[in-house]
Amino acid sequence: MKNFIRGAVFAALLVPAIVFAQDGAKPERKGNPFGKMDTNKDGKISKEEFLASPMAQKNPERAEARFAKLDTDKDGFLSADELKAGAAAGREGGHKKKNADGN
Repeated sequence: MKNFIRGAVFAALLVPAIVFAQDGAKPERKGNPFGKMDTNKDGKISKEEFLASPMAQKNPERAEARFAKLDTDKDGFLSADELKAGAAAGREGGHKKKNADGN
């Protein structure tokens, strides 16, 4: 009887994992900047959504320039790919701090 209960518990825990793996869906990560900024959930970030983010509120002028740089197709919106490319460029040293004389 104990083996039956153990087997049932094991199966109950295993089945959802198998179903989830077959579905191919990934849970949304916490801290997903695209998901947080895309407040109307239309799959793109408008300039207004971008500028309403907490980071943009700290320095609106810099945020305007950043949006313009990230919007590579100049359609007035950021796609997930544009945001990822900008983040990757930042990690690779694309955002270098200027020294005291502005260089």
